[in-house]
Amino acid sequence: MKLIRSITSIILALSLLCAFGCGDDSAEKKGKKEIPAESANFVFTDDMVLYMVSYTEMMYADELNAAGVEYTKPLSEQMRTEDESWGDYIYEKTLENIEYMMLYCEAAYKDDYTVTEGMLYKANESVSYLSTVASDMGKTVEEYITELYGEDVTLEGLETCTQMLALCEGYEIYLEDSADITVEQAVEYAEANNNDFLKFDALRFTTTNKVFAEELAAAETKKDFLAVLDKVSGIDLTDADKNGITDIFEVNDAIVSSDVAGDAALEEGRAAEDVVIIEKDEKYVVTMFLSLPEKDTSPVYDYRTLYISTESSTDPYTDASSLRDQWIEKKGGEEGFANLAARYSDDPAAYYGGRTIATADDMPNESVAAWITSESRKEGDTSMLPGGDSGAYVIYYKRGNIPMWEYEAETVLRQKYAKDHVDGMKDEIWKNIKMDKERIRELVK
Repeated sequence: MKLIRSITSIILALSLLCAFGCGDDSAEKKGKKEIPAESANFVFTDDMVLYMVSYTEMMYADELNAAGVEYTKPLSEQMRTEDESWGDYIYEKTLENIEYMMLYCEAAYKDDYTVTEGMLYKANESVSYLSTVASDMGKTVEEYITELYGEDVTLEGLETCTQMLALCEGYEIYLEDSADITVEQAVEYAEANNNDFLKFDALRFTTTNKVFAEELAAAETKKDFLAVLDKVSGIDLTDADKNGITDIFEVNDAIVSSDVAGDAALEEGRAAEDVVIIEKDEKYVVTMFLSLPEKDTSPVYDYRTLYISTESSTDPYTDASSLRDQWIEKKGGEEGFANLAARYSDDPAAYYGGRTIATADDMPNESVAAWITSESRKEGDTSMLPGGDSGAYVIYYKRGNIPMWEYEAETVLRQKYAKDHVDGMKDEIWKNIKMDKERIRELVK
């Protein structure tokens, strides 16, 4: 991805900056007296903070739901630990999100990076979708936003946050793509951090009941292990036992360096279907190894897709072909393809310009897999491929046949490059960032 300097992009950058608001005048237009956070070129008004609180709650929804948090009650009245409420926790995470957005938006501004036309279109489209849903429900978009996020969140604040998030994400992708990482560097990193790339599969059961744990640990096969669980599920448990037991789940691609049973998996003489008990946080974690640690050598492919479905077109193949012809005629290259994909593609990868990283087994259909994995395939190749009864694909090939572990190591290095680049500007940027943490804390109920 290259820096975008077209007239269209300059107009987009200016409109984006105006939407974000520069200084107090913009804040007054929003009707907000409070500016809980601001930097040299961007501001966060009350309604934007309130949206980010909701955004943060959605990010941590699994954790909140697992803890039984009641959303109808103030988070500040529900305790996460003995010393911390869920309100405290969400406040800290919201603060982190706002700080991240301020830092990365300013860094993007300093680097003269503007969000791509396609990503901005997709960000705005996601907000426009709310208007469609609201209309279908017989409501105004403002009424629907109030229903979703609370009465103090405005359409303008939501649009601004969405655009800022698009800028941050686009900038991160740009930095990662800009990193000059060689195969040799990726291999060297993987060898130096071997346990981060060793993975195994397992069955796992967590309980506070030592008797159950020991009975499970005595299982010699997967069948025995599951049989013990079937027996346990039929027992009339006490409330304490019920609360302490987590249903069995299969752990796929557990990473040795971060898994609770990682060290045990590497012990000499370890074999598949071995069972270990690890006591942690006053619970017993019982793990049966289904496979032993090894690097994932599955070949992965990096390509771009533009997908037109029958839901959005009466003639997907013709429409997809027209978009491809338009791209070829303009000699748009990878960046032009990404913008078209972000604007018109119907698949989940559209937001990121159709970027897809996948093994052959994870590709959408056999025709796509056959074309992508062809030995003759080379960077820049493109094709029209049918999507069966469901639509049509335009495919752009970037590279492929990369071992999964090597790609993962390369990704870590690219992410590190991006982070180091922004960290190098952090001190200078942070001098101009003001955070009214007390005000933000007031907004987290």
